[in-house]
Amino acid sequence: MERVVLVTGGSGALGQAITRRFLAEGAVVCVPWIVEQERERLEASVEGTARKRLMLERCDVADDAAMARPAEALLARQGRIDVL
Repeated sequence: MERVVLVTGGSGALGQAITRRFLAEGAVVCVPWIVEQERERLEASVEGTARKRLMLERCDVADDAAMARPAEALLARQGRIDVL
């Protein structure tokens, strides 16, 4: 069974490496993002079938109410979150 992962900070430099690693292992990964250039760079670095397993949700992680949205979207799509 594939892991379902929510990576806060996943669009930043270190977070992108973590995100790509989880994707390489076959996980479904949701990444909240706020900086458009970081999102574009992450999206461009993910290829093939991994792109179908990457969810990008615009969100300011400093806003508690906004942070609930990516988690809710991931739960609606996958039914669970295995790694946060």
